[in-house]
Amino acid sequence: MVIIDRGHLLAQSTLEELTAGSQPVVRVRTPRAAQLAEALRGDGVRVEPIAPDHLEITGTTSERVGMLAAELGIPILESSTGAASLEDVFFQLTSPPTEQEPAR
Repeated sequence: MVIIDRGHLLAQSTLEELTAGSQPVVRVRTPRAAQLAEALRGDGVRVEPIAPDHLEITGTTSERVGMLAAELGIPILESSTGAASLEDVFFQLTSPPTEQEPAR
């Protein structure tokens, strides 16, 4: 696999090697997804709304998501953590850095 962004080679590896070093994806279902997403983004975390009540989160742990939700009184109805897909790896490599992470 080769990943190129704006003419720059970002990665050249097998699919297994690319996904092995990637951050896990935390998936949550909550009736207050927008509020949780805003709080997580303020923490420098990447959040993708999947549905009005579902989020995919990278850049943190399920424990941190749960603790932040508890601090804010946000109910979590479902939570799972999984390995990153090729799409997740692509977005991790090509998304602009947050304020807390150095530029690539």
